[in-house]
Amino acid sequence: MQSTVDLAVHILARTPARTLPISHLSDLIQQEAGGAGVEHDFVVQAVRARPNLFRMLDPWRGPWRVSGRMGPKGSAFTSSQLGGVADEPWVLLLEPPTDSALDPPLRMLQESTLAAGRRVDEHSVTALARWLRMSLEVADAASSLQRRTVS
Repeated sequence: MQSTVDLAVHILARTPARTLPISHLSDLIQQEAGGAGVEHDFVVQAVRARPNLFRMLDPWRGPWRVSGRMGPKGSAFTSSQLGGVADEPWVLLLEPPTDSALDPPLRMLQESTLAAGRRVDEHSVTALARWLRMSLEVADAASSLQRRTVS
């Protein structure tokens, strides 16, 4: 049986931008663990305990958090094509891409997102918002690149 950290690494390595909202990552870990009771708080602790593997970034602090829309649990939210609610911290996998079958442009995009995520100033709301936008654009571009490779 894989540990929570191993599952998180495996899941994030499969995502185009190598980042996901923490709640979506928790849900995917629970699914891959066969429905085993993996608590959200346990996933957060596991991710925070491994700063060499993950970085948690919260792009929705300060004025960005107030979106005026309410989610099902009463929190303000912005939906994301990467899944989950975006008014929460996002987890970035800090390992470089190792998949040799990756299309070179996709590998470059992933490496760029990783470099930006490692260097982003987590105290700058604007820098974090730009990083999130970049991650979302990489996810969009990745799906286009994958379709191009398949056709």
